[in-house]
Amino acid sequence: MEINISSPRSPYLVFTSAGRWANIEQWITKDRQWDLFLCNYGKQRHPQAAHADYYCDRQGGKFPNLYHAWQENPELFRQYDAVLVLDDDVIFPDENIHTLFHYLKKYQLWCLQPAFSPAGKISHRLTGVRSLRKLTYTNFVEVCAPLIRTDKLEAFFQVYDPKLVGWGVDLWLMHFLQYPKNKVAVIHDVVCINPEDEIKGGSREIERLQCQQKRIECWNTVKREHNIPDQPLKEFCTVWQMPTPVNIWRALVIFFERKYLRHWGKNSRRARTRTGLA
Repeated sequence: MEINISSPRSPYLVFTSAGRWANIEQWITKDRQWDLFLCNYGKQRHPQAAHADYYCDRQGGKFPNLYHAWQENPELFRQYDAVLVLDDDVIFPDENIHTLFHYLKKYQLWCLQPAFSPAGKISHRLTGVRSLRKLTYTNFVEVCAPLIRTDKLEAFFQVYDPKLVGWGVDLWLMHFLQYPKNKVAVIHDVVCINPEDEIKGGSREIERLQCQQKRIECWNTVKREHNIPDQPLKEFCTVWQMPTPVNIWRALVIFFERKYLRHWGKNSRRARTRTGLA
């Protein structure tokens, strides 16, 4: 592993397992207030490696790679208060990443995620951005972009099995945390875009690693081994935005985005342009 800093510059770390569709350059500004651990799963040195504070080459899924890095360097991770485990293709400006860490501390959360924009993929209704909400407490955050307090992540890694590549990791984490009603949240005030598969050439990188059917089979095996019941996704209470002119305008933009993208399709030319991937 390469280390480009002698000690953390921030109490916060972003970990990503990166390949050819990585949007890391879009996350980075010269004033960023978090450190970056880039695990490259490609065969060649990653072209955005220079942005990383920590760098390694290892083929595999995001959580197995994070687990491996943790096993090799536990003291490195323990220097950070929290880790954002971010898919490499997520479109996420640096200021939004920093704000996400702020919410973790302000609301004393264990785990959270940014809300997903309708300009990209939304797999679950409760993870999609909604108007005039600051955050909503839930019993679920998606594996795409969870921000996890370090002590909770370390405890989870005492039971985690890296054979589980992606499917079910988020459900297992929530089961491990015992579904608290005021410690897990979707942050609607912070929005990112999870690009559609069609924009990335119609295929997901994880399919090259392990097909969906195999991932589902692994999850079913883990559920049996650890007695994990099926749990419906729930929302609890919401912290609302003040109805200022800026927030009302933002709510209208979100409403028309959702209406427009549902009507015309998320993969339209305009939708692709909005994501910066046209």
